[in-house]
Amino acid sequence: MLYALFLIMPTYSGMRAEIYVIFFLTVFFFERDTLLRKLLDFLQAPFQKKNFLVWLVAAIMLISLINKVYNGNEILCKKDYYSAFYLFPFLVLSSKLVYSERFFKFLILFTVLECIIGISEYTAGVRSFFINNVESNSITDYSLFYNSRVYGLSENSSIFSYKIFIAFILIDFVKITNVENWTYRILLLIGLLFSFSRIIILLLVLYWALILIQKLILNRKDLLKSASLHFMSVVILFCLVFFVQLRHQMSRGDHASENAFGGKSAAIKAPVTCDEIHALPMLPGELNPDKQGWGDKFMLGTNGIQSSGRKKIWLNYLNFIEKHFWFGNGSDKLMLRSYMESTRTYKLVHAHNSFLQLVATNGALISLLYFLFYTLLFRSGNYLAIILFLLYSLGNYGIFWGFSYMDVIFLLFLNFPLKATYDYERES
Repeated sequence: MLYALFLIMPTYSGMRAEIYVIFFLTVFFFERDTLLRKLLDFLQAPFQKKNFLVWLVAAIMLISLINKVYNGNEILCKKDYYSAFYLFPFLVLSSKLVYSERFFKFLILFTVLECIIGISEYTAGVRSFFINNVESNSITDYSLFYNSRVYGLSENSSIFSYKIFIAFILIDFVKITNVENWTYRILLLIGLLFSFSRIIILLLVLYWALILIQKLILNRKDLLKSASLHFMSVVILFCLVFFVQLRHQMSRGDHASENAFGGKSAAIKAPVTCDEIHALPMLPGELNPDKQGWGDKFMLGTNGIQSSGRKKIWLNYLNFIEKHFWFGNGSDKLMLRSYMESTRTYKLVHAHNSFLQLVATNGALISLLYFLFYTLLFRSGNYLAIILFLLYSLGNYGIFWGFSYMDVIFLLFLNFPLKATYDYERES
């Protein structure tokens, strides 16, 4: 319960990311015997083939530190001494130690409870019970789920929905009763609709469709016995019957696509804080072919595509990667700053794509080492779940934070041979 609580708490509104330190310290304390045994095994034969990943992590840390010293942000305040890669070894270690089925169950339970809060917020006509700004907090348009998104216990609907996304994956790998199964899944589904992340809805529908196809081909009897598969079938059938309405909701009422080549290129107010100074101004795309970079050229073919502003963000990140291909931002997390006319403040924006964020931050050399580590670590065979995490991270900043809720779960699915425990197996 403590593991699950300390892992999910940093995703709650008002909570700080430093709680992740409490999480892995708690794991190290309770799993100290296993941790000590692993350490002694390494010290007895540090250069055996099985310890190659340890040395690879050490190489990533050393090269990232050198990159930060020579190419990183100028030190303007104490915070600038820190970089996210410092926590990478702790992420790897804690994810090796934390797994248990009960850990998954508590994560699911905490997310279900947050869905109940989200449903209450939707019913009360507010986005969050924990936001003080009354004007932006009130729900005034219920015609589209996108316009009435609620936050649950989170800072925004995106964080809320990605926890539901993870819970829907985890629930296939725990043993619970059929009543709990249906109750949890229905509450999670309602929470997903009220937080309304389009990419997560699409990915989960695809995931369930692939599972059903797999069961139809390999073992049709499972479809008759499994409450989990019954739920998936109902959702798929609902999507087919109400496809037109669903498409209307997913397109935000046929909302016009944004233009990555429009908007202002400069702000009136100068950046003040360290984070604002280090962040790059988010610029519109360049229409002059002679001045176009990778991002401008790539985004030329995206007319008519809705991306909730991602096109301009990705354009800027691709242009930066072209100019800083090998060393990126010196292993300091690259952020963009977007000037908000209404509040006369800057909004700091990440890449909304884990792979662009990783390469822009670290450069190609260190990013290749990360990809090598994750590739060699993958020994579980959980292909569907892993693909789901990777696809999510193409449209959102899901993994490669340094340390995050999704990073821990992603490493668990990479490393452990988890088996989907559908109901027919629960009865055996």
